Amino acid sequence: MSKIISTFTILFLLFFSSINAQSVRNKIQGWTLDKSTLLPLPYSVIADIDLNFGYYSDSIGLFTLYYNTEKDSIKISNLGYKNVYTSISDLKKNPKIFLESVHNHINEIDVTSIIKRAAPIEVGYFSSGSTLIMGTIYPLNIHAIYIPFPDGVQNALIKSVNINYLPGKMNKPLRIRILTINPDGTPGEDLINQSIIFTVPQKKQRKVAIVDISKFNIQMPRLGLFLVLEWIIDTTPVELRKEPGIVGPYLGIINKPEYSPSPWINGYNSTKWKEIVSDKIPAVGFTVVNVFN
Repeated sequence: MSKIISTFTILFLLFFSSINAQSVRNKIQGWTLDKSTLLPLPYSVIADIDLNFGYYSDSIGLFTLYYNTEKDSIKISNLGYKNVYTSISDLKKNPKIFLESVHNHINEIDVTSIIKRAAPIEVGYFSSGSTLIMGTIYPLNIHAIYIPFPDGVQNALIKSVNINYLPGKMNKPLRIRILTINPDGTPGEDLINQSIIFTVPQKKQRKVAIVDISKFNIQMPRLGLFLVLEWIIDTTPVELRKEPGIVGPYLGIINKPEYSPSPWINGYNSTKWKEIVSDKIPAVGFTVVNVFN
């Protein structure tokens, strides 16, 4: 099993090997806050665009950012808020970053028109009956797994996100996101502009996480969706020069079906996606309800 874990992990470590080789010696601290309420914004992404790397703010909005020069361009983002662009020099003048909320409406099903519901259906790569290989997904990435629309279903209303996992030594929070699909097949825009945070319990046994998202009334499009898993490294400060190591939980993985596309990953700036070619895929998916109008 250790050989499987190591092989699967290397695929993700290679993506950031060049970043960790850089000599980044400068650092600065700041805070992310809601512009209207002035309250801290936890788990915001603070990305150095020039380095294509970044960090999260912690549970009280505090972050530590490593950088090369004061001219480095910085992007600050959070789900449901407008992106903020600044520089290290401006951040030194004012370390408080205020993000303005946006209100994007989700296309919802009119539940009053539903006259029949079929039994729940598991879609994707999660299955309570699957043979799992316990593998590792390196947490300093954002992972997008394509979930196709289920066959034989008229309208798929998503009830929950399902994840197989085994707790690790350090169990960081997991942010769950659902993305549309761009015309070129790459991950698109967030459908839920609200952070869905799941914290892995400290229990040394295989578990299944069922995260209820039925309140968002998301109807799955025919093209399918990307399920995104984002392990949040909110430790402040973060030492970039050290070998990062594995700090997140182990995710269950299965042998990827031949028809399935490979998962995608990107860094903290949430703009550049990279497809990872692998014969394994995380054992995750949705539970949907077949809805007849």
